Amino acid sequence: MPSNYTIAKILKQVAYYREICDRNPGQYLGTAMEVQSLRGQRIDALPKLDYSSIKTLLGEPDTEVIQTIQEIVEGRPVTALQPDHIPITILELTEIRGLGAKLARRVFDELGVADLAGLKSAAENGNLSTVKGFGPKMIEQIALHK
Repeated sequence: MPSNYTIAKILKQVAYYREICDRNPGQYLGTAMEVQSLRGQRIDALPKLDYSSIKTLLGEPDTEVIQTIQEIVEGRPVTALQPDHIPITILELTEIRGLGAKLARRVFDELGVADLAGLKSAAENGNLSTVKGFGPKMIEQIALHK
């Protein structure tokens, strides 16, 4: 069963991917923060994983967010993370500290980079330094990322 941390991480990924694809991230990021802030109660330990139980625990997430939480807890594919016009691998970039959805989209638009291997290659060959927001410290951090 996934921990609250894992649930929150996937909810953040959905929010970032929607933003990268120029779609409204909706309540995903806010709900991810709510999930992370839960103390002493795990979502996967709810007696019943239905709309009203999740709503009672987390406030007012919309139906789509609740469905996503149910999919995560039940181990089903997350329908909100279906590939759009940008490869889903772009989410690898957001795992680097300081590199959010906007920078990931910028590096995709300007260099066609859609995964971590491409980002490291762009850092090594100097192309990444031409993209606004990628200074020497960020490029070094990318080069050292495992």
